[in-house]
Amino acid sequence: MNAKRISAQSWLMLAVAVLLLPAARAHAQQDSTDDEDESSWTASAHTLYQNKDNSRGVDLSNELAILGYGVRIEHLSGISLDVGGASLLGAGGGFDRWNVTLGYTYTASDWLILSGELSQFKYADDSLNAIANLTNSFTLGMTFPTKLVNVGISYNSYFGGGSASYYGLNFDRSFQKDKFSANPSLNFSFISQTIDQKRLISFKRNPNAAGKGQGKGLGQGGTGLSTSVTVTGMSGITLAVPLGYDLGRGFTLNAQPTYVYSPKAELAASTSEFLWSLGLTYSLGL
Repeated sequence: MNAKRISAQSWLMLAVAVLLLPAARAHAQQDSTDDEDESSWTASAHTLYQNKDNSRGVDLSNELAILGYGVRIEHLSGISLDVGGASLLGAGGGFDRWNVTLGYTYTASDWLILSGELSQFKYADDSLNAIANLTNSFTLGMTFPTKLVNVGISYNSYFGGGSASYYGLNFDRSFQKDKFSANPSLNFSFISQTIDQKRLISFKRNPNAAGKGQGKGLGQGGTGLSTSVTVTGMSGITLAVPLGYDLGRGFTLNAQPTYVYSPKAELAASTSEFLWSLGLTYSLGL
């Protein structure tokens, strides 16, 4: 395939993300003189460009840029549904993955917010990264809002095709001034996962090093070489500053500078790197 051309599946998903919600505006229209009630349902579509995809210290895009796209529907009760995908850009690019996530957020009190997500996803190349062979995950989280900063803890378990566990500690705070918003955050991520060597960044960069003890613990191989590696401990530290600017008529311009520290050579080629993204979101009440 042409590495610089986005695949047909990618164009289809992008078209859905960009066109579905404006097409639904007719259903969402209400009498302009009757706006005292807030919509219970909100829908949005987004697309973004990101120079690299690194999550929790794990390189998900093999150091390639990505084009992401998706739609989201949420209710005031806390229920949400996300459908999206991504394409790799540049040499070796093409359709990357799709994902569907059902989520629920419950505000238990002024000082406690509970959340849960169940996701299904599929990578076009199941050896692209450390989690590319996994097809499902669930996430449980607790957030403790304070006047100074919000403190969150999370547990993310992957299953289907293998297993992995990620633990997170997050600090964030939101700022709003007129049409501009910012939500700086600091996240610490920890991992416990046994990974096939073909999905290790360190193996891809140096295949001759197979079986020489990357990570903690070695898999059992019948040829004397390790076929898998167990990786535990801190996977990454992420400092991100999501920014938004309200363009009006339901459109928001999004940008995010991010610094990622990835201490595990098995999971990312660069220990320290700067990421950035630029995107557009369209939202409406249903």
